[in-house]
Order: sequence, then structure tokens, then C-alpha cells
Amino acid sequence: MNKIFLGMILCLILFPVLVSATTYYIDATNGDNTNSGTSQSAPWKTISKVNSERFSPGDQILFKRGETWREQLNVPSSGNSTHRITFGAYGTGSKPKILGSEQITGWTVHSGNQWRAPCSPDPGGGDGNGPVWFLNTSDDGKTHWGNEETSLVEVDAEYDWYWEGGYLYVYSPSDPDTRYDSIEAAWRWHSIRSGWNRHYVTIENIHGAFTARQTINDPYWVNYWIIDSCYLHHSGCSGCPTGWAADNIKWEGSGWWIKNNVMHDGPAHNMQHYAFRNVSNDLIEYNKVYNAHHASIDVKMVESGWLLSNVTIRYNTIYNTDDYAFPEVSNAGISVQSNFANGFDGLDIYGNIFYNIWTNGIWIYTRVKNVNIYNNVIYGKHPLSPFAVRGINIFGNTDEDKPTNVIIKNNIIAGDFDSDGYGLRIRLNGSVTACDYNCFYITSGHYAYYPGATYDSGDWNQWKTKTGFDTHSLWNVDPEFVNPLSLDFHLQPTSPCIDKGTFVGLTIDYEGNPVPSGNGVDIGVYEYPSSPPPLCTDTCMPNDCSSYIDCYMGSGFCSGSDYCCSGTCQSHPTCSSLGGTCCQTEERCSGTSQTTIDCTDCCTSGVCQPSPCPDIIMLHHYDNDPNYGESPTNMYDFSLHRNNGTCSGAACPTWNSSGMFGGAFDFDGIDDRIDFPSPDPGFFHNAFSERTFIAWIKTNTVSQNQTIYDDGGAINGFAVKIDDSGYVTLYTQNNDDMDKVSASIDTNWHFIAASFDNGNLELWVDGNNYSATAAYSTISSHPNDPGLGRTTADDASDYSGPGHYFNGKIDDLAIWKRSLTSQEISDIYNSGNPIPCQTISGDLNNDGTVDIADLTIIATNFGRTSGFDLRADTDRNNEVDIFDIVFVASRFT
Repeated sequence: MNKIFLGMILCLILFPVLVSATTYYIDATNGDNTNSGTSQSAPWKTISKVNSERFSPGDQILFKRGETWREQLNVPSSGNSTHRITFGAYGTGSKPKILGSEQITGWTVHSGNQWRAPCSPDPGGGDGNGPVWFLNTSDDGKTHWGNEETSLVEVDAEYDWYWEGGYLYVYSPSDPDTRYDSIEAAWRWHSIRSGWNRHYVTIENIHGAFTARQTINDPYWVNYWIIDSCYLHHSGCSGCPTGWAADNIKWEGSGWWIKNNVMHDGPAHNMQHYAFRNVSNDLIEYNKVYNAHHASIDVKMVESGWLLSNVTIRYNTIYNTDDYAFPEVSNAGISVQSNFANGFDGLDIYGNIFYNIWTNGIWIYTRVKNVNIYNNVIYGKHPLSPFAVRGINIFGNTDEDKPTNVIIKNNIIAGDFDSDGYGLRIRLNGSVTACDYNCFYITSGHYAYYPGATYDSGDWNQWKTKTGFDTHSLWNVDPEFVNPLSLDFHLQPTSPCIDKGTFVGLTIDYEGNPVPSGNGVDIGVYEYPSSPPPLCTDTCMPNDCSSYIDCYMGSGFCSGSDYCCSGTCQSHPTCSSLGGTCCQTEERCSGTSQTTIDCTDCCTSGVCQPSPCPDIIMLHHYDNDPNYGESPTNMYDFSLHRNNGTCSGAACPTWNSSGMFGGAFDFDGIDDRIDFPSPDPGFFHNAFSERTFIAWIKTNTVSQNQTIYDDGGAINGFAVKIDDSGYVTLYTQNNDDMDKVSASIDTNWHFIAASFDNGNLELWVDGNNYSATAAYSTISSHPNDPGLGRTTADDASDYSGPGHYFNGKIDDLAIWKRSLTSQEISDIYNSGNPIPCQTISGDLNNDGTVDIADLTIIATNFGRTSGFDLRADTDRNNEVDIFDIVFVASRFT
């Protein structure tokens, strides 16, 4: 009783002190640091003021559009998983600028065409490594990299510079104050820099540039940042001792979401994930990146004994322009690698456009495993490149360090790759496990390389015989782009790529259109519409490139900040234009959600809320509760990961109320099954080292082969089945190596738990444990979608389906991202309750303790009957009430 009373008192105390978020405004022209900063009429002035403050989760710090700050933003505070701290923009006009440079003015003649101006300290933020830029936008429209010389006598050509004795010397045919729009010397290392433990931060609509090192830099291994709709360019120096640090963005932590940005002229990289600890779950999407020195997108593991995993790079445009500043250096559009064994596992590269390639389009380098390369367009070399180009380059130095389990499907590789180049280069045998349904059309260069041989347009049969690849691909076949010279890679109505791909789990194309649209999946980045709109001659008005006004069945390109095109102009809505809120990586919408061009989970009704079960990827109760959208044909996912089940027609199992806990689905053993139309691709298809499946089942027969749950296939997979001799079995496969563990079963209700834990197979039947050991610690990635009540294609028992339909009832079901302990399994089995979100009852935030933080979740949602955090409704009565308080308070630890 004391615990209950304490809990109620604490909740009553918490109700009146719920803190609302604050918005702060910064105005470089009209601001004053003595103002409150909390209104546009009383803004702060400087970034140093922002750096000195401490902010609360949910706060927004907004910089006025059209203004410029020449300071470094050091992020001073952290958000949390439900309330991020946002640094963004307000007002109208161009994005606010945070520059790492100072404009150098006051030029006087030193000697001849050598000019000098005061500049202290030296360019480079104190390390003397520059750089200096000459902005010539009113003349040739370009920003020119300065050429640092080692002595004043060498300053003898335009854009040369030298620093000495507090002065910057440049060569200019006339007064630099009038010849150039600006001369910028880097004085600060960064525009924006993270701090220790500064997690859950959003940077949006910021223009950062002209830094001595990275423009946005995370040197502290921070997690869950979002970089959205920023313009980042000219970061750091090239060919200098600190050139390794010349990135537009560099981060070290987990869960970064880089989206909708424009980035160019990163002398090292436009973006780089520099990993040296266990990190995962990057999402890099809808960015336009070009003119990087080493790689536009670079992801690497640099330390031994740690793992970088589950990275997705999708729907980006990657290229080089005619004024590419580093012509003597080879580069890549995307470069990935691990410097040590077992350091990089799980990479998806899909829906990207590469053109004007300088050296490599996609470069998969050493020790990366489980890579999927799907539905990209890789189109030809830059006309000025001196290098032989590789469209996709799968590279390793030895068999010990080569990439492994690379899958290449649905890509178009076309254009001029240089006479010595390759559309596809596989350096070592055994790196690629599958390559098919691609379209090759190389107008100059070789089609492919495989150890020991080169393959050209007439060598398709030899290629297939040697490799076993591309049986269903198009070889020496024009993909029939609408206008590749104008960079329009849509497919013409007569394109042979239409419906000739294979389903790999993607549900939308580069523009957000559904996949498939016609009778099958298309090859390339654009799905051809089943009812194409007619051609027309309308002209789009100039638009900001980030506005998502797309040129359809026409041609277009970004020039500066304008989008110019002809054809039918279609507006793909953004989440904000629909009045929605974009739920972040670890959030899910509690109401109606849809996918938009800038958001995979746009919440148009309800609220974004953290998953009530962060360790669970799928939780079904099968109670036919309409309050949660449950019905005889819809199975709601209570984990909020949207892994809802569906069925239709005669293939639907029958719902009835005679389950272990309320309702259950009764499968007929003939064709009944539950499908998952949108399974989480970041979980179900990726490699994994830990997984737990739990369900209550009651089979009608023990003399029939039946599948309870199937995830994966006969090469790599995880399946729980009943065989015709009366045994329930957990099967696992990795690279065609099968292991299993079994236990006898009868036709009563049984609690089944199956776990894979880094090579250990564990099976529990009604709390009794059975175990086995596999020779592998990881189950590699696999393309098949999960199935409940049947095998969807083939499964880990080496059965080739579909089939092995389940005959009986299935009640509560859950899938964990991790392996549960024997004690946790025992607690769930002995509780006599439905499967919970938390392995500790009442631990709403899953931190291992029932405490004040759990009561706070109840308090902040108390009295609500809709739009509440699902964790707070502990008894699932669709209201957060006193019973939820009592439930948590009585379990205080």
C-alpha cells in the first residue's frame, strides 16, 4: 500500500510541472543578447550566446533567414528520444549562413599584381593549412579554390595566395575588393560541432561553408542526429596535412539520418561516417551530392573488434560537374570499407542515381559483408575524367579481406565508361553471391570483369557460364531512358526494363511511386506508371531544388537554386504540406501514417511516439479489438513498428474467441496464412546475430509438416516448424549450413520460444529448455519476407515452398531484436498474461527499473482516451487512468 500511495502522490506532483518546449530566435542584425530570445521581436544576436545556454528537450533554436554568422555553433544540450532539440531557421529568404571563414577586405597593392590585406590569424583556424576561396559569382559564377604557395615569389597566377606576418597575399589582375564578390579565409574548424552526450539533435535548413575542417562535425560519438535540408559546401583543404578532415559532414555515432541536403566540394568527402565503436542504423536519403575529392558518401569502420552495421543509402543523386576541383584524383560516388575483419555487416544501396562518374560509381572495398545493391542507375563517366571508370567495383586485395555476400539486382549500368573501364568489376571470386535482373548497355568500355577475364557486349553466354550470374538480365540492350543527355533517367513507354526486374523488398521508387506499378518490378530507379500521363510543353517556374517539384516525362536539372524543366510538372507532397509530423527513426505514428517524398512515416493524425516495446519488432495479440484496428483480416502490431499482418479471402485463418488470452486465429492447414505487406526492411531482411520468437500455439495434428513462422530462406534463414513426427523445431541456416534443435509436442496449447544468440540455438516448450550450437554466429541477410502459418518461398529446413501450412491456432506472438534470457522466458511463460512489451512488468521505458520515469509516462498522458503514449495504457482499456498508476506504482523497485 505504501508503494501505491507513493506512486499516486508522485503522479499528482508531476501533473502541474509538465514542461512545454521553448522556441528561441537569433537575428544577427537586429538581435541583442540581453533580450529574452523567446520571440521574433526580442531575439538574441550571436551564436556565442547560444553556446553559453542550456536547452531542454523539445526546444527549438531558430536562426533568421537571410542572415550570416561567422561563429562556430557548439551544440550545448541534448534532446531525448521523444523530444529532440532542433537548430533551424525562421522567416523568409535564403537559409541562414553559419560560416567558418572571415571575409578578407581592405586590399592594397604590394607589388605588381600582388595584393595584400590584414589577416590574423593565418588561414586554417590556427594550423596554417588554409584554405582560401575566391568567390566570383558575378563573373564566371564559380567559387575558386585558392592555391597556397610556399613563398611570396611564387604568387604569380590568379587564385594564388600566401600568408606571412599577419597579411594575406593574393595574385589578382585588379583590386580584389571589386574583382571578386568575396575572398574567404577559413578561421574556424567547423560551422557546427557536437559536444559530449549531445544526442537527439536536429540540424535543418542551415547553410554551412568555408571551414578549415568539417562543416558539421561529431567528434564525440553522439547518436540520433538528423541533418535535414541543409546546404553544405567547401569544407577544409585539399592536399594539406589536415586534408583527411575535409568533410561537409563527419559523424561517429549511431542512428544518423542525413536527408534532403545539397552538398558539394568536400575535399575529402561530402559526408563520412567514421566508425570506431559499435554503431548502426545510418539512413542517408534524398541528398544531392557532387564534386567530392575521395568519395561523396564514405562509410567505414576503422578500429578492430567493433561492428558497423545496418546502413541504408537510398534515393540520392551523386555526380561531378564540369568545374570539379580535383581532376587529378580518383574518387567514388559511394565508398564503403572496414579496415578489420568482421567490422562492417549489413549495407543497402538502392534507388540512387550516379552520373558523370570520375572513377567509381559504387566502390565496395575490403571486409564489408551482406551488401545489397538494388535499383540504381549508374550512367557513364565524366567527359573530362582521365580515368578508366568502374560503375560498380567490388574490390578486395586478398581472399581474406574481400567483401562477401554482395547481391546486385535491378540496376541499370549504361553509357561511356572509357575504353579501359568496366560497367561491373568483381576483382575476387566469392565476393558476389547473386547478380541478376540488371540491364547492361555500355557504349564504350567493357561490360564486366571477373577474375581472369574481361567480358564485352558479345560475351553474355560466356559471362553466364563462368559466373552463374545475370540469367534474367538485359545484356547489350538500350534501357531507353527518356533523355539521358539531359539527365532524365525515366523509362520510355517502350523500355525493355519495364516489368523485367525482380521484387527485392522495395515498395517505392526514387519519386515515391509504388513498386511495382505494372505487372512486375522495373529495372532502374523509376517505376514506369501503369497509366503514363501525356507529354506536354508546359514549363515549370523556377523553384528551390528542395521543394520537390519534379519534372515528369520531361527533362530538368538544378542550376544554382533554380529548378528548370519542361514537361509535366508534378508536386510530390512533403510531410509538412500535408499538415503531418515526420516521425523519427525510433518513433511511430499512433494514428494515420503515409510515406511522402521526405518522410517514410508522416503522421497525419495521431502523434509520433516512441515504440512502447523498443526491444520488440513485432507484437500481435489477435483479440479483434477495433480500437486498435484489429479485425479478422488485419493483425495490429502493438510494438508500433508497423509490422501489421493481413489476409484476404479464402486464405484468411478464422478468428475466434477461444485463444489462450482472448482471441486467436485458427489456420486450416490448407491455404490459410498471415502475410506482412510492409515488413520492416531494416530488420527482417538484414543479417542478425540475435533474435527471439515467442507464440502460444495449439496444433490440430502432429502428423503433418507445418510452418509456424518463417523468416528468410534455404540459404540464410530462421524458421519454427512442426514436423510429421510430432516435434517442434527451430531451424537456422547461414550460407547453406543448417542447424536445428527440437522438442516433442502434442495437440494441447503450448508456449513456444525460439532464440538464436550468436550461434546458440535455444528452444523452450512450456518453459522447458532445449539447446544446440551452430558453427556460425550470424545469420546473413536474405530477401524473403516473413510468413506466419506457412513458408513463403523456401525456408531454413530446406523446404521449397510456398506451403507447409499450419493446422491449428496461434495466439499472442512476439519477435524480439535480441535473445532473451532463460529467466525472461520463464517470467513470460509463468505470468499467466499476454506477452508484454516489457520483460520487467511496469518498466514502461525498458531501463531495467520500475521507477519515477515510468510514472512520468503515466502522468504526461493521464486522462487521455486517444493520442496517448501506448506505453501508458497498461491494461489496454483505451484510457490512461488511475488503474495504470496503481499498476506501475505497485511494482516500484
